[in-house]
Amino acid sequence: MRRDIPLAELADFLALPLVAVLATYRRDGGVLAELDTSAIIRDMAVRYLGRKAGEAYAATSGGSILIRLEPGHVRTWDFAGEI
Repeated sequence: MRRDIPLAELADFLALPLVAVLATYRRDGGVLAELDTSAIIRDMAVRYLGRKAGEAYAATSGGSILIRLEPGHVRTWDFAGEI
């Protein structure tokens, strides 16, 4: 297994529409498995659309959620030779 692959070698791979699993760790070492985004969506919608329109949008947003995470440290693994 290769580890710490340079990001320059991963550019083509990262451009592919692949499904991935992302886990983040809390300060206490526990895994953060789920984010409650309903309050975040409501706050953002109210900020940009005003209270009435923002609350209406948030009530109908359903599963259209985008969360952007900026990594502080990237760790990579290549399991291609393991399969």
